[in-house]
Amino acid sequence: MQMHSPQAVLFDLDGTLIDTAPDFASVLNRQLLAHGRSPIPYKAVRTAVSQGSRAVVELGFGDRFSLDSDEFEAIRQEFLSHYLIHLADETRLFPGMDELLSHLETREIP
Repeated sequence: MQMHSPQAVLFDLDGTLIDTAPDFASVLNRQLLAHGRSPIPYKAVRTAVSQGSRAVVELGFGDRFSLDSDEFEAIRQEFLSHYLIHLADETRLFPGMDELLSHLETREIP
């Protein structure tokens, strides 16, 4: 069986190429402190990150607001506003991704 080089490679950015969990956790914990709440351990936030901002905010505020309430949505929008400012503070490529991307670039595979 003959192997062919791919013509292109598609990746999902968040959670595949880059690790955004540190910034999600940092922003959530700053927000919690600003609202007089205790920070949440990084491992707990990391687990919720793959489910998106709603799950992350629910982790921090779900016991305080109904998830379908205007108050919860306002807290989520506040989180997203802060995340937009800090989305690349601690975000890094996952181990090995830099080498993989360099390899693809060397082989001229977009």
